[in-house]
Amino acid sequence: MALYDRWVGAELSVVEREMLFNDAYADTGFVIHYSNDGKLFQLLASPFLENKDPATIYFAESCSPPPEHIFAEVDVVSEKEIWNEKTGANNSIKTIDSWKPFDPTPLAAQRRILDHEEVVQHFTHLIRGEEDIIHQIATCSALYALSSPPGVTGTGGITTAVFGKKFQWDLFTDSLAVIPDEFRAIHSPYYYFISAREKKRQGDGSEEISLAILKPKKTIADIPLEIGETDERTFLRGYRKTLQEENAIVTAYMLDSLLLKPEPSARAEQIITDAIYELRDDVKKGGRAPYNQNLGDAIPKLSASLARLHHNSEVEDTLVKQSVGLLLDMHHRVIKIHGTPLKISEAYRLSGDARKLYFTLYETFGADYWIPSEDALAVVRLDPAEFETSIDSLCREGYCQRKTGFVKILEEYA
Repeated sequence: MALYDRWVGAELSVVEREMLFNDAYADTGFVIHYSNDGKLFQLLASPFLENKDPATIYFAESCSPPPEHIFAEVDVVSEKEIWNEKTGANNSIKTIDSWKPFDPTPLAAQRRILDHEEVVQHFTHLIRGEEDIIHQIATCSALYALSSPPGVTGTGGITTAVFGKKFQWDLFTDSLAVIPDEFRAIHSPYYYFISAREKKRQGDGSEEISLAILKPKKTIADIPLEIGETDERTFLRGYRKTLQEENAIVTAYMLDSLLLKPEPSARAEQIITDAIYELRDDVKKGGRAPYNQNLGDAIPKLSASLARLHHNSEVEDTLVKQSVGLLLDMHHRVIKIHGTPLKISEAYRLSGDARKLYFTLYETFGADYWIPSEDALAVVRLDPAEFETSIDSLCREGYCQRKTGFVKILEEYA
């Protein structure tokens, strides 16, 4: 079913149902400009549905129009019917005199048909194996599907390095049928690239880019996913049709989750910093790995994705701890099973610019202190592109942490 052709109640997200059927939100929705200057615009139930009322056009006559691609609540002062020669139908023109931004996240966070454990359980249906391992694989699959919001690294998303045989990879990709086909298009704001062959994919202006690659050699992964200890589950006749129906419900849950942009609490932020130290030391002491682990950005991303899974607007410290445990368990399992590893010294190597940036910021600001990005850039002789590349390198190695507008240098570069 096409993403923009969902009208059955269970297929709609909570936000979409409220926008469509609750009169309290009759003049509230996701803004799409109808004219070049934005004075004429329409309100959609969500970014993921066609116009909830195609015959209604709003007119910002005496006020500036709302920006495109935000949720807005408008105040209507008059309404009239006109004949639209372009469409051959009547349009209702609602004139507004003011508007204000509308935050859909309280609606997106409401309880719905499924809870987060049932969403994770959905990703276990196609595979069988040891219960704890299956639950971890399902959790990783759910986090990939729910992605991670932008803000930590500028572009959101989860990158997953998958390890297993071809039939196990096929089972994994089948479980991701909850991801709409529209999100697999390179121009999508939420872009998912799932491939058994390693290819570089950037998306095209996407807010979030999530990659799932089978046995990657160069891709920097936020989390590995070992599926080699799973087998295919056998089904009774008709069960796969039930799974397809459930897919639509999980997709609706996913659409609400994508509207959430969880930020860590002050306590969780410090736990994230401590966890990066723990992850960095654990991974590098292990000595070898068959993939490249993102050390600085992975835990903030996974923690935010877990918050989305729980439909929380804030990243709680318990979710940070859960993300660390999940990541380390998967990392250790991948190292144990696979025997063609990369040397850590080769996988984690800083460029000259990154080393220079580290020492300059460390000497100027010290460690474990949030530095405004503008201040950091001002004290180093690097152009903005080189600065961002060097920060990427430091974060991958676990010697830097970042959030929107700030970077933090971590101790003990060697």
